[in-house]
Amino acid sequence: MPSHALKFLQRLLSYPGIRPVADVHWYAPRIKVAGCPQAPAFMMSSAHPFATRDLEPLLASVFAQPTHAFLVLLDGQLVLERYRDYSRQHQSNSMSMMKTVLALLLAIAESDGKLDITAKAAEWLPEWRHDRRREIAIADLLAMQSGLRSDLHWPGRYGLPDILPLFMGSDIARLALSVPAVADAGAYWEYNNVNSQILGIILERATGRNFADYLSEKLWRPLGCSDADIYLDRPQGQAHTFTALLARPHDWLRLAELIRHRGEHGGQQLIPAAWFERMEQPRNADADYGYHIWLKAHRKRSVRGIPKTEHFYASEDFLDPDTIYLEGLHQQTIFISRRERLVALRIGEKPNKQQWDGSHVWNGLLRALRA
Repeated sequence: MPSHALKFLQRLLSYPGIRPVADVHWYAPRIKVAGCPQAPAFMMSSAHPFATRDLEPLLASVFAQPTHAFLVLLDGQLVLERYRDYSRQHQSNSMSMMKTVLALLLAIAESDGKLDITAKAAEWLPEWRHDRRREIAIADLLAMQSGLRSDLHWPGRYGLPDILPLFMGSDIARLALSVPAVADAGAYWEYNNVNSQILGIILERATGRNFADYLSEKLWRPLGCSDADIYLDRPQGQAHTFTALLARPHDWLRLAELIRHRGEHGGQQLIPAAWFERMEQPRNADADYGYHIWLKAHRKRSVRGIPKTEHFYASEDFLDPDTIYLEGLHQQTIFISRRERLVALRIGEKPNKQQWDGSHVWNGLLRALRA
């Protein structure tokens, strides 16, 4: 048995299940994303009326679930910051919120002339040049329309769904690059973690940089973020680029503000403003997904490629129809409204599906703001 397969099986046999997002010690080995030694924190403001509104019923519902942190910015000012068994100094696993970070880095690489989003992925992946995958564009991967086999398909590598060795294996680049196409690019939309892992490989090959260093130079340090960490498949190995950016709450707020301001920060345009028009254009029939970012509340009771046990249904549309949001496993979420100048971050463990609504928290904030 190849050594990478043996290592995966050993890790699988000792696997205790998805670790709590706040238990970052399990995610090893890691590589540091260098931030700023004295990263400034958002300061609490009581000047705006929203800060004094009675949000206790909403907060009670948020913290009735296993929520560690709930923070709200209004017009760039911190107006709400609540923690439980957690603090602003703690790191947590972002889960799939990482995917939006990846998309922003690809936008920067394109702006720097390192790649073209519309180009075929095989330009950077010689492993794909001799089968139908040569027709897949980088944009198809970003839009989750690649036609690659689902990471939930059974059996995949090692007779298990590919998501397991993708998350715990010791050679995830080999795995991701071996996943076959089962349909033509653009034939259908399906949420697939393999797409994001492939995009991370393309980014590293196109820039000649490892993912952590590129993130540090292009986003993390310019935004004034603290040090963060990225989960690797093995020491000095491949970064997981579909999940597991281990970062602090205020740094996620900084990233959200960058998105809210369409790539501008401190008078500098870190990401071309035009990118956000592309990123936020609906890419699927439900019009709820763009380029690695969510655009609408999940009103349907299933999403192709997301296990039903992990999908959280929304009882109503967002009150701001232009809301965009980052979402990760177990409801790691950042909501962003440019119209209302509002950002909200939730970090925590998996809520009770019978008691957690996919739109209740965000709409509760919007109603309070508009009251």
